Amino acid sequence: MRQEINWRTRRPDRSSYEVRVARWGKELKFQFREKGGNQWDYERVPELHDWENLLDALERRYSRKQATDMELAHVKGMIAKLRAEQRAAQ
Repeated sequence: MRQEINWRTRRPDRSSYEVRVARWGKELKFQFREKGGNQWDYERVPELHDWENLLDALERRYSRKQATDMELAHVKGMIAKLRAEQRAAQ
């Protein structure tokens, strides 16, 4: 990932929040900010749909050579892990 990736997510109750993802070394750092908020939340754990949104953004960037195979594989692995955890919890 050559730069940050940003997007907004709208909840069913019509509230929204902004997500920003940046790569620090070999780690992906998610940052969240509620609509109208001034402070970024660095501690919040990303949910499955946040990882899926990141994968979608990376796949679009990959076609323009702005993302690597390694980044795509890492995100796909995290999605598979989260889906397996959700199935085990049911």
